[in-house]
Amino acid sequence: MSESNPSEGARDVLIDDHNYDGIQEYDNPLPKWWTWIFIGSFFFSVGYFVHYVMGNGEGIHDDYQAEIKDFERAEEKRLAAMGEVSEDVLAQMAANSTSVAKGKETYSKVCTQCHGDNGEGKIGPNLTDKAWIHGDGSLMAIYQTVANGVLDKGMPEWKKQLSAGDLRSVVAFVGSIRNTNLPGKEPQGVVPGEGPSKPGPETAPTKDGGAAPPPTGTAAPSAGTVPTTAEPKTGTAGSEDQGSEL
Repeated sequence: MSESNPSEGARDVLIDDHNYDGIQEYDNPLPKWWTWIFIGSFFFSVGYFVHYVMGNGEGIHDDYQAEIKDFERAEEKRLAAMGEVSEDVLAQMAANSTSVAKGKETYSKVCTQCHGDNGEGKIGPNLTDKAWIHGDGSLMAIYQTVANGVLDKGMPEWKKQLSAGDLRSVVAFVGSIRNTNLPGKEPQGVVPGEGPSKPGPETAPTKDGGAAPPPTGTAAPSAGTVPTTAEPKTGTAGSEDQGSEL
């Protein structure tokens, strides 16, 4: 590598004993703009540390919390305009196609894994039949179930994860598909107004799977037989008496 000579008046000065593989380095000062940026960055960092770390400056976390509070206040105003949750308010939303469509979007995000794409049921129950496991099938009963969840069945408290508006809209969607009876999972629970059937004493199953006999001493005598309280006799007569009661 040929050695280049600095032009007349140049400030380039070779550094003595600083030669590596024929490469020499000039002892030139840094550009002024670079030096001032470095000095400015240093003092800025000192001021930043004093203000945000040692002082009361609001950082990114504080800004985030402020935005959350602003959102909550806006949500409270919006809900106040909508009114308190009630059967009538939810019914109005269930009759509103915009609210139902918004509820369908929320349902598709958080409910389809358990209840199916259209409410036909998978792990969770079918939402389109007339039977209900929790509540009486009213919109307020659905709202309470969705909001508070069914923790022992793996359904979370959606009031902690959904906004109040999304919670109402998803209830409106579920209310809109009630009693549509889509093919899917078999009905579970109780149909409102129709209590679960209970077997009577004459049809109550026994341990061996047969029907339970009527209580001893209370059965009416059949035609042609004479009731008796005497114990069966031994011999032929006793055998005849036993055969007439079967």
